Amino acid sequence: MSSRKNQTLLKILLVLLAFSAAVFFGYPLFTDEPAPAPAADEPVFSFAQFSDVHFDSGAGAADWTQGSGDRLTRAIAQVNDIIKPDFVVFTGDSVNSQHRPQALGSLKELLDSTCRVKYYMVKGNHDGPGFSKVFGKRCYTFEHKGLLFVAFGYHYIDPYHMQAATCDQLPWLKKVLAENKSRRVVILVHDPIVPNSFLDAPTVQLALKEAGNVVAVLSGHMHFDGWNEADGIVHIVAPCFGADPHVFKEYKVFADRIEVRNWLVKEGKYVQGEELRKITFPPVKEPVQEKPDSQPENIEKDKQEPKDKPDDKAGEKED
Repeated sequence: MSSRKNQTLLKILLVLLAFSAAVFFGYPLFTDEPAPAPAADEPVFSFAQFSDVHFDSGAGAADWTQGSGDRLTRAIAQVNDIIKPDFVVFTGDSVNSQHRPQALGSLKELLDSTCRVKYYMVKGNHDGPGFSKVFGKRCYTFEHKGLLFVAFGYHYIDPYHMQAATCDQLPWLKKVLAENKSRRVVILVHDPIVPNSFLDAPTVQLALKEAGNVVAVLSGHMHFDGWNEADGIVHIVAPCFGADPHVFKEYKVFADRIEVRNWLVKEGKYVQGEELRKITFPPVKEPVQEKPDSQPENIEKDKQEPKDKPDDKAGEKED
């Protein structure tokens, strides 16, 4: 009997100790307030953009591209340690001269050894015919947490003439956009579509408008920092990373928008730019479901493959 009594007293003592500790440390004992909810406006993911790195492995002339490897290594360290994005995109002219194809291999070795996250490459006019052998297809897609990225390189008629390029994979591009009507799309290119900077840019611009699911186009090539809006699409031109102040861009993707900031070298170190710009997502268009009685009589005929089939080997052929 005394043993049971002692156990009861011990339980009472423990309850009193817990009550006293709660009061002492200021924890609420009874409350009608709900538990605090997690932050609702956190980014879903982030990524970084470099353009016009103009990397030179050291075999070229002693020009403004010298030291490009050291500058890129320093910027990648900033990306790894501070920004910590999900991935990085390079929107063309990653090397300085197509006449020194060894620079492509040297650049890949540098990125593979320094960049801790996956990176995606877009072909630019300076990158030359060896690009696909080193970095893979020039036209491809990838999806990340609900956002579809479509990357395509142009066919350069004259790599050193400002507008001598065409979008030779336009049928492939149209097909990809048509197959993803209910998804938001970001386009990755080198030469800007807006402002028109290659021969059939107006045709490509019309295709993006008609698709209705493109929210942004990220490009470079012009060596200035540009922001244009056309047909409900934001067209961003990233500045030349190879030139001072060695800018790259950070993108934070939220459920309803993308926030864009620059990072640049100031007084010998990387700092975040003061300007914050936003790309607001329009509502996603749901695919229209046809009613059974509205289908054409010859259903089997409609099931045939479309003639405008995308090129499965897009990007594999050399320019």
